[in-house]
Amino acid sequence: MIADEGCKNEKGELVLKYSKKFLVTLEELKGNGYQLKEAKVNFVVYWTDEDKNIEVKIILPELLFERR
Repeated sequence: MIADEGCKNEKGELVLKYSKKFLVTLEELKGNGYQLKEAKVNFVVYWTDEDKNIEVKIILPELLFERR
């Protein structure tokens, strides 16, 4: 599911949060007549911070825009 702040799963949980830079790009695209129509997982990358002993899953989406 596409949301203003990112993408959500079927349960409504945010699984992908847009970066601040992408939010600016998204607003520019909207201003030029495009809207985000579809998003799907393209790659999943695991990032590990060995100092803090944490692993973070990063979802790299494939986004489809459509001109209104």
